[in-house]
Amino acid sequence: MNVNWPTGISRGQWLALAAALLGWMFDGFEMGVFPLVARPALIDVLGLSEEVRAASKESDVQVKESRLKKIDAQVGQWMGGITAAFLLGAALGGWAFGWLGDRIGRVRAMIFSVLTYAAFTGLCGLAQSPWQLAGLRFLSALGMGGEWSLGVAVVLPCGALGDEGGGGSDRKLLGIERGAQLRPLERHRDWRAGSRARR
Repeated sequence: MNVNWPTGISRGQWLALAAALLGWMFDGFEMGVFPLVARPALIDVLGLSEEVRAASKESDVQVKESRLKKIDAQVGQWMGGITAAFLLGAALGGWAFGWLGDRIGRVRAMIFSVLTYAAFTGLCGLAQSPWQLAGLRFLSALGMGGEWSLGVAVVLPCGALGDEGGGGSDRKLLGIERGAQLRPLERHRDWRAGSRARR
């Protein structure tokens, strides 16, 4: 297979592309890992650990299933709310950090969005209640949404991979896809350790 590499592309343009792809990759990794750690995290912060242990030791299958369904109903309700908060945060973050990028520059705004995302994702490991976890996920998603929008805005003007009118979404999806493929590498049993590992 013969690959035609673009010519006349500066080192800075390649670095911008690499930074954006790495950011999107880590976003994809985080989005793939959170569903894996969300259930143990919510069981912990909801104080359901003893109920889960009791249900797992239950010998009567029907009683065991009934107990687990009650636990899953509580966890599922919070998981839905946390996911909604995350999506809302990502949308608002794209808008807010896009606005900020127009005011102080795209690169600076992208740095702030990555710092916001990293700090609040790490703080999720310190959550003591489901409300705290939802709030921290919302705040981390603000940074992630900013990174998504600013990454495209930083990469497209480089012209490294074609016209300025399109293609950024393809590269963003490539980064998110690669990050999601790293998900099996995370094997933490302790959800708090997993949150720290994603920072």
